[in-house]
Amino acid sequence: MSTITVRPAAVTDLPALQALDRTDTTEFVWQFSLANDESHLGASFERVRLPRPARLLPMHSLSQLADDAALRALFILAELDEKPCGYLVLGRVHGSMAGLVSDLAVDRSLRRQGIGSALLSAARDWSAKAGIERMLVETHPKNDPAICFCRRNGLAFSGLLDQHYPGLNTALFFGVNLR
Repeated sequence: MSTITVRPAAVTDLPALQALDRTDTTEFVWQFSLANDESHLGASFERVRLPRPARLLPMHSLSQLADDAALRALFILAELDEKPCGYLVLGRVHGSMAGLVSDLAVDRSLRRQGIGSALLSAARDWSAKAGIERMLVETHPKNDPAICFCRRNGLAFSGLLDQHYPGLNTALFFGVNLR
């Protein structure tokens, strides 16, 4: 059986990570509705089936990782039989005791083998030891596979940031308390 190992990543790992297939497809999206009138404030999401599968592209560029070294607190990668197969990037949220997983990817051909969960578990352990009290994962309402992954791994919907991504797209946040 293949062994998953998680280790700190380095800039020298970027070529191998850039070779990963970070794309996905989805048959569902989470449709966002906002109520904002004098007597009601609220946001709701409904899981809606698409008429045909849609391709999902990564929201973040790996080329930014080298440039953003000062902003990230944790950059780890997973290896399967000593070959890089996924990574996770976590930064501290300025002015809070929270950590934010802004990027988590596993090569498309190797998904559903526990690699993403191993990365998330390692990030939880590291965050708790680093004094981070809450860990958040950022994703997109169109990324149903990522939302399902977060929920399977015990993270609960924690909020949203409208117009966060290019094209004025909304970011969703899923979180877990570490203390």
